[in-house]
Amino acid sequence: MNFRDKSTRLSFNAFIFLFGFPVLVSADEGERCWYDLKNKYEAMESYKDEGVREVQYFENNILQFTDIFEFKTSFVRPNKFRFEWKKKNGSSDHQTIRVIDINNDVEKYTEWSGIEHPVNLKAALTSVAGITGGLSYKVPSLLIAEIPSMDPKRLSEISCKRIDLTGTGGMKISMKYLSGTIETNYIDSKNNVIVRTEKLNEVGNNLTKEIIYYKNIKINSLIPDNEFTRR
Repeated sequence: MNFRDKSTRLSFNAFIFLFGFPVLVSADEGERCWYDLKNKYEAMESYKDEGVREVQYFENNILQFTDIFEFKTSFVRPNKFRFEWKKKNGSSDHQTIRVIDINNDVEKYTEWSGIEHPVNLKAALTSVAGITGGLSYKVPSLLIAEIPSMDPKRLSEISCKRIDLTGTGGMKISMKYLSGTIETNYIDSKNNVIVRTEKLNEVGNNLTKEIIYYKNIKINSLIPDNEFTRR
């Protein structure tokens, strides 16, 4: 089934209710929820966010250490993009990553490799996806049609459900990966954007808890050119 086909999209309002309570929908409908969200991101003329990623590492249920990261995303359709990532504290040295794309002229900067020029934006974002916990790739893959946002083959479960985030409604899309990672994305129904993501991964006696906050989100607003300065 082609979930990008408009005829097969699931509207945010098309949920099943039983005795007034929302019911988790099937995997196929869960995928449709995700691609419906991607369609809404792809319709945005501009997007900007600032965020924080906090990762807690446990061994035998005892907290060992916490890593904290900050990130920023700026995007103006069709040809301006910037992603910046900084590690604030935690288990290793500070890390800085920056990816800028202006008119398909891509520049990637990392503290360990300096300035590089990947062949395209997808290649640049993919190359730092691991160290950023997938954040370099996640929102850009929703905004930009040419970047695939989700591979269902990596999932064992996916579902979506109506919730109330801040009194204005909302939705959560939950995914369980074949690797065992459980990810829940919370979507604000007012702007149809992800505002929080939670991840849980357990391997033996080791447990990782992760929470990502997307803040100061601006949609279809003016983003000045100096946001994309190469510095």
